[in-house]
Amino acid sequence: MEVKYSVIIPVYNAEKTIERCLQSLFSQKRKDVEIIVINDGSTDKSGEIISEYAAHHENLIWISHENKGVSAARNLGIETASGVYLLFVDSDDFVSKDYFYVLDQLGKQEDSDLLMFASNTVGGRNTDEAKIYSQLEKMDKRMEKMELLLSSRKIMPPWNKRFKKEIILEHKIRFINHLQTGEDFNFCLEYMIHCHTIRVKYQQIYNVDVSDQASLSRKYREHLDIQLEKVFRNAAGLIKTSCLETNEKDHLLRIVDYLFVKNVFTCIAEEFKKGKPNYRKKKREIVEIYKKFFTPLCRRGEYYNFVHRTLRFLIKNRYVFPVYGITRLAKEKQFTKYMEK
Repeated sequence: MEVKYSVIIPVYNAEKTIERCLQSLFSQKRKDVEIIVINDGSTDKSGEIISEYAAHHENLIWISHENKGVSAARNLGIETASGVYLLFVDSDDFVSKDYFYVLDQLGKQEDSDLLMFASNTVGGRNTDEAKIYSQLEKMDKRMEKMELLLSSRKIMPPWNKRFKKEIILEHKIRFINHLQTGEDFNFCLEYMIHCHTIRVKYQQIYNVDVSDQASLSRKYREHLDIQLEKVFRNAAGLIKTSCLETNEKDHLLRIVDYLFVKNVFTCIAEEFKKGKPNYRKKKREIVEIYKKFFTPLCRRGEYYNFVHRTLRFLIKNRYVFPVYGITRLAKEKQFTKYMEK
């Protein structure tokens, strides 16, 4: 029987959640589905749990290797997959009981190159995505969808999308290794650029668990500014070298630069995780962060919106303190709470 779906799951020390994840997939009893689990050097009981499932499910492909990161694990999953479509599931998440059925029905209605569905948040604040999905569903033009997917950041995660393996292989699309953040964005953006058809449907068939108190959102990420600069400059490079029309490239580049420059707040706020914010003590580090955002990713003098224009003005003229002040006002309480926990 032809394998229709290959589900790729990278696992690192997920003993508390991996069973729930696997059970949500295997309970649907699909013979045309293969589950590819990449045990990325786990030191807990994840391997034992996966081994137990493998003993009872012949369509579970289990690969164990030394810890290389989530990107390397997903890339290995891509190279192993034999399905027509690829799906990515995180080990601390789980899918709905009608996950594959809904994908089947959506695929029958329109076999789009990129199929995006909705998610539900578990263990935290649930963001209502209905409005943005409604906008996307009403759009007919591919470029309009691409712009909104990018500006709304809905293009970034891979777990709410169905990919065609032939497109990934034809264009040699892979996750970038050795990045702590943003590797999802580059992969999904590059894939979207090569798609001729895009379909978005508000079907909440994926559950994102954000209850882990030890997540990266609470851990200090060293050199985050350098990481994000690589991510967004790579994204700009993908657009510039694509086969898109010049005006389409310009539209997307403005959005990418807007998303990029907004990260100046994120990078400054990251320093708050190391201790109570103090501008005088941290001024040198903040100035160094600021420098990463000096060079625009789009044409100079072009802006996506008013916020984009304002941030570019502040950065161009080296006005550091206003951006620091806004960051502190918006983020100080949040990171103080993390430190207390």
